[in-house]
Amino acid sequence: MKTQGPTHRCVIADDVRASRELLTACLSNLGVEVEACCDGKAAWEAIQRSAPSLIVTDIEMPRMTGLDLLRQVRERKDAEFCRVPVVLMTSLLDSEISDIANQYGAATVLIKPLCKVATCQVVERLLRGDKVDLVYDPHSSMQKINGGQAISPTLRRLLREAES
Repeated sequence: MKTQGPTHRCVIADDVRASRELLTACLSNLGVEVEACCDGKAAWEAIQRSAPSLIVTDIEMPRMTGLDLLRQVRERKDAEFCRVPVVLMTSLLDSEISDIANQYGAATVLIKPLCKVATCQVVERLLRGDKVDLVYDPHSSMQKINGGQAISPTLRRLLREAES
């Protein structure tokens, strides 16, 4: 249900236009003001202008990855930045995604392709201050790769880059 005027602001970072558009539509229908950015660097600039209520970022993007963006947000000493929930999105299946998300301080991880209904439910809960599962995958059958031990070399590379 749409509220009267935006009460929350969300910064979205994703280099895939279709994902940005789906998230923008979902959040706008919830009455959230949205600033959609095509990469982590543009999102970081938007976040510095005004702390949002929520950040939703893809992990793998040009110029600045979602992990780098999340690290920068968490390294800020401002209390308002420390409390902003950050949602990581990824299509990179990896058995260690929950450990990585926890280490970087993410509120949750959404597995792509995004399900509009599930994504809206997660966003609503986070904006209310509720906890959500660390990894939210409505397509859980996709996780059954290599006996449940999916490994993503791309995610491993992004993690190494973010740590350097």
